[in-house]
Amino acid sequence: MSAVVRPLISGRLAGLEAAARVVDAWAFEGDAVVVAAAAAVLARLEARLYGAAAEVRAVLAGGESGVWDLGPTEEFVALVRAMVDGVGDAE
Repeated sequence: MSAVVRPLISGRLAGLEAAARVVDAWAFEGDAVVVAAAAAVLARLEARLYGAAAEVRAVLAGGESGVWDLGPTEEFVALVRAMVDGVGDAE
């Protein structure tokens, strides 16, 4: 698993609720949710991913807290859903 996908289910998502909702959606809707969640994480972190390699690694590692600051859970889950819907439209 990649450095972005593994933490989706192992605790880097800020809050248990966000992680649980992603895993629930994955169970019911399939692997497209994992790809969409990884893309949503990168979209939320994007502004912090422009820098030296060490800075980017620190952001992907969750900084000092070890979790990603992705904003409110509802907004993050809505972004994941929008990305899943976008993937479905492309098929």
